[in-house]
Amino acid sequence: MLNHPAFVEEDWFWELLAGSPSPLPWSKVDWDAEPDWDWSSALNDDAGDLWQGRERSTTRSRELVAEAIARGDLGQGAKKRDEGGTSPTLRWILVYMVEEDARHNDHVDLIREFIDGVGGE
Repeated sequence: MLNHPAFVEEDWFWELLAGSPSPLPWSKVDWDAEPDWDWSSALNDDAGDLWQGRERSTTRSRELVAEAIARGDLGQGAKKRDEGGTSPTLRWILVYMVEEDARHNDHVDLIREFIDGVGGE
């Protein structure tokens, strides 16, 4: 559950917002052959490396957002168009990422409840 949010952040901020090609490791993945790579690839990875990758993506995302805000307001469009041909605003991307993280926080909490047997509220 660390590769997926790292990939989503870099996809939305790096590729869509900044209009830059995806950095490693995402750029080396054959997404057609392995569409769920961000979920299945970490099975044999070192936990510390996964955490570092997540931290790297968060740092890069924050830098890209800061650069975008320095250029304009939250209403500015992304440099690259999405699959539907639209250019979402920085505001829309930020809200989407909050929603994305919230969904996966719930998943992590369910896993924790299963492991420790303590239900949340």
